[in-house]
Amino acid sequence: MRALQFTSCLSVLLAGGALGRPAAGQHGPAPVTEINTLLDAWHRAAAVGDEKAYFGAMDSGAVYLGTDPDERWSKQAFHEWAKPQFARGSAWAFTPFGRHVTVASGGDLAWFDEKLKWFDSKLNTWMGTLRGTGVVHRTAQGWRIVQYNLTMELPNDRLGDVVHLLRVSRAVAPADRREITAAVRRLLGALAAHDSLQVRAALDSNAQVVIVTARDSTSPIAVWTAAEYAGMAAASSRASHDSIAEVTMLGDGSVAVVWAPFTTYEGTQRSGCGLAQFQVLNVRSAWRITSLAVHPAERCPESGTR
Repeated sequence: MRALQFTSCLSVLLAGGALGRPAAGQHGPAPVTEINTLLDAWHRAAAVGDEKAYFGAMDSGAVYLGTDPDERWSKQAFHEWAKPQFARGSAWAFTPFGRHVTVASGGDLAWFDEKLKWFDSKLNTWMGTLRGTGVVHRTAQGWRIVQYNLTMELPNDRLGDVVHLLRVSRAVAPADRREITAAVRRLLGALAAHDSLQVRAALDSNAQVVIVTARDSTSPIAVWTAAEYAGMAAASSRASHDSIAEVTMLGDGSVAVVWAPFTTYEGTQRSGCGLAQFQVLNVRSAWRITSLAVHPAERCPESGTR
């Protein structure tokens, strides 16, 4: 294929073509098109859970740099970590845009940067924009990804806020994390069972529950006391229950904040999803939920089962 390209270029020059000799580092559209095809297919494979295609696009010695400071993955380690993500049908969903590709003068190495719209399949909502940069090289089997670096965009005017948050907050200790997760699950179990006494037991007596009901209404937010919320749970006739995914926690000793993506099921049929935020307080060596805010996602999958 390269011999044919060389012959074609030579024919143009001998025929007195006006294109002239390409400058160092310049190439025809073919390599850039091939690289764009590779990267688009790579992102699409993650979105549809095609594990073989996703990791097949990476070189055997590839390195993936994630957003966490400790995330410097070899291909093998990244593959092992990602297996459960792919097993659920969609690992993650990044839609690339604004990509720039530069091909080195030799023609077998290139680097790129791109932006990514991030759709969280657990929350079923758009989460913002990320940036990806990387290196690819040409092999006998085509272009392969040698390195990919995923970063989060941070506006300069918000840098101080983030630095402050990182300084004043810290990850919750493993033992506390287990107890807090158990408290959250006890509340969900009590709600599914319509057990008002257990709902009251899971919530602090002064707890407040806030639920976003309809964003386009004049009163999009409903607020209840713990007693009112427990009474509503007991009176409900819906055979529904909520399942939470991986939770995120930040805490400082006796107080913590929990963000928990959830999916609602009617029997085994998925009927809703969103994000629940819990504020919990350690009272006499027991974690109690002092505040619950529920944010339903704007759109969820049309159907699905457990």
